[in-house]
Amino acid sequence: MGRIQDAIADMDLAHVIRPLTHDDQQLRKRYLRMLAESDAGVKHSPDAAHDMSNAEGLYRQAHVKRGQDDLAGALSLLDQAIQLQPEDLRFYQERANVQMRLSKFAEALQNLQILSATDSTWDTTFVLSGVSLLTQQSTHAHLNAR
Repeated sequence: MGRIQDAIADMDLAHVIRPLTHDDQQLRKRYLRMLAESDAGVKHSPDAAHDMSNAEGLYRQAHVKRGQDDLAGALSLLDQAIQLQPEDLRFYQERANVQMRLSKFAEALQNLQILSATDSTWDTTFVLSGVSLLTQQSTHAHLNAR
């Protein structure tokens, strides 16, 4: 299911830059259903408790929560995953995605800066950093205009 998670993450990153087409939105929904169904199977497996006790399991559950628009729940799970496995950069990228959707732009920028400082091969980091900065600035400009 890792490829599906990666495809969903890529679509979410693309959405920040440019709205998804109708076909891409439908594909993303199908991927989220597939992921939720696979996670439902995991919940009924004997290893379910173990799955939630490791960072990868928390990461997968965060994807499901994000797909259900439970962004606060997804953020909480990602925070836990990072505590367990801080060297996995995927968790920081996903946390930044969720934080941007929650309009927590300063926090998202901190996560993106961790990515760019740790591994310069994260191409999307620079794009998302710029988007986050611009969005944060426009929010401040809007608030100051009031």
